[in-house]
Amino acid sequence: MSRPKKRKGGRVTPKGAGPTTRPPGVSRPGVSRPGVSRPGGPNPLGRGPKGPLDGPWLDQFDDDGDVDGEVGDGDTDVLARAGDAITTGHPAELLVLASTFAEAVADAARTDPLIPGSTDDELYSWRTVVDELTGSTRPETTALLHALRPFVPDEWNQVITAELSERHTPSLPAWISSIGEAEVTSVWCRSHDLGHDDDVFIGARWPTGQVLTLVVHVDHELGGSVQDVILMPADIDQVLRVFAAPADGPTSLTEVDLADARAQIAAAVDRWEQSSPRTLTDDWPTARPLLLWLLSRLPLGGPDASASGDSRT
Repeated sequence: MSRPKKRKGGRVTPKGAGPTTRPPGVSRPGVSRPGVSRPGGPNPLGRGPKGPLDGPWLDQFDDDGDVDGEVGDGDTDVLARAGDAITTGHPAELLVLASTFAEAVADAARTDPLIPGSTDDELYSWRTVVDELTGSTRPETTALLHALRPFVPDEWNQVITAELSERHTPSLPAWISSIGEAEVTSVWCRSHDLGHDDDVFIGARWPTGQVLTLVVHVDHELGGSVQDVILMPADIDQVLRVFAAPADGPTSLTEVDLADARAQIAAAVDRWEQSSPRTLTDDWPTARPLLLWLLSRLPLGGPDASASGDSRT
């Protein structure tokens, strides 16, 4: 069967909240962005029950002027993106999609929201997100519910767990049910010797064998806050070999104690949250919940734990 068609009724980011440019003087880490490969071939999921997500998502997430079944301006709707993420065989894209939802919910609680319209509780609340996904029994929504579990508060995790216990989707690959079981294997930091910035590498591995490296860029000239995050679907040792190449100016690469890494990166996230104006990139802060979840997999006890608060979304 063909891959899921692009359907009207949902896009990953709200209108007006697409990729943003960085403020003057803010540079991106010196890495390429390989992306997650998308294997070809038939889609093993089939079509599933008819109908996309509905309710308030239709009005807010749909592009003006679309005809039925089409998506405008190059945007891909939620179900099609979830279907694509499943076929990659890697957790990265599905987690990014779920992290985007989680950040939209978190943005609704900010006093100065970054996403236009995110203060509308009918659109951006865990109740709305979970209700919409549990109201559709497609394989794509089942996969998204699994991917949301690392990010939702406990009460909604219980709702999702109960829902998933009643769903039977044998066509979904086994790695989806264990998507929240990543282990952080090591953390390394490449620091500029003049103290300008750091690139922190967080290596993760799933029980099903997939690996991921999250590269966190912390700019000390902008207060020591997180300025960008890049996901690389590769083993951390492989990524570090790439970063061992000469960079702009002298740098040093050192392994970081896991508890220290949790405290220090959480503090850098908090400093970004408290800054004004905040830096926005293609991947930040949409990957913020994903980063905080990986940090929660690390041990407590670092020196800056009390200062950072180590809070989740």
